[in-house]
Amino acid sequence: AVVSTQSTGTCGEIMCSITALEFAYAYAPESMKSVCQSLLLLSNSFGNVLVIIFKKVTDNYVIMFFMWAGLQMFGVILIIIILRVMQGPLEEFKEAATAANNSQNPKMDDIELEGKKNGNQTPPPAYDNTVEE
Repeated sequence: AVVSTQSTGTCGEIMCSITALEFAYAYAPESMKSVCQSLLLLSNSFGNVLVIIFKKVTDNYVIMFFMWAGLQMFGVILIIIILRVMQGPLEEFKEAATAANNSQNPKMDDIELEGKKNGNQTPPPAYDNTVEE
């Protein structure tokens, strides 16, 4: 019973960590990615502190189970509310960041098209694969 409980909890924590990091990395600018990682680890440490507090409050597993279940339901409701409020602004931010990133890092096809528009048939020298002797 203990092994199945621990393995289920571990799988849940792994899935939550992956989801949280993907969410943070999808919407965070380059300079904030490490801050997002540190906030995720900080929230994990708060969870560990809660385990210590719950263990000090009671040794009865039934009461502890209901405390965890109540805390998890509160978290689910809170996340649903936050995501509904933030979904629109986050999508707009992601589209703007993607557009800005694409304008800063043009693809090879875009550069070739620009050359053809200007009458050039050769790509810019940065992409020239010939070796000068």
